[in-house]
Amino acid sequence: MNRNNEPWVKTASERYEDCIVGNRDGLLALKSSIDKAIAQQSDSPTFKSDFLTIVCTDDPWEKSEGPSLPKWQEITFNLVLFVWLLLLPILGLGVIASWLL
Repeated sequence: MNRNNEPWVKTASERYEDCIVGNRDGLLALKSSIDKAIAQQSDSPTFKSDFLTIVCTDDPWEKSEGPSLPKWQEITFNLVLFVWLLLLPILGLGVIASWLL
């Protein structure tokens, strides 16, 4: 078989973002594998791909947890940021002013 005609599918591509990309034979093979996974709960692709298995599940969509800090860490971070960005420059200007006077 010619290497250019080999079925292939990718889920991660540098050229195409956030999509499934493949040649016609690969996408048709993916469609077939998806149909088998729906019927049998899972199927392993028989074509070149960057994934190992196609799984059919009734599980809900997995939500990723946002970056949340405990309240005490958030308050501490905001206090340190306030001191660093506001009070430290004012203190530095005061020291420079005392040298000049």
